[in-house]
Amino acid sequence: MSTNEAHIVGIGTVLPYPVFTKRLLEKDEEMRRLHNQPDLIINRIKSLILGTRIQTRHYSHPHWLPPGKEVDDYPEAKETALTKDIFTPNAFIPPYWERMSVFHETVIKMGKKAAKKALENWGGDPQTISHIITTCTRAS
Repeated sequence: MSTNEAHIVGIGTVLPYPVFTKRLLEKDEEMRRLHNQPDLIINRIKSLILGTRIQTRHYSHPHWLPPGKEVDDYPEAKETALTKDIFTPNAFIPPYWERMSVFHETVIKMGKKAAKKALENWGGDPQTISHIITTCTRAS
């Protein structure tokens, strides 16, 4: 491999809880109605969400899990995502400090796990890595 070229040599992916569009729309409407938002806004948001055609999103908050599903139903996500619902007790609007604590608690765990997977996927010498690329966006 030339030292003048960039190469992606390993990929590692870690995803928190899967949330299907139907569930996202249910919880979004519930929140907006609780806060007395008009139907115009609710319908506009619904249209925007459906317009993306994204079928599954992933959230670190168990608040979004479908009825009947528990944190324990998602063992891999449970290792890196929150196990405590911060949305429902706060009328869907947790304080800023609590939302930001999610990043401290989850992003580091997910990053470490994804990096380990990428190294295992590659199988090379970690000492030769010069750059690491990360993203927190995925659509499916």
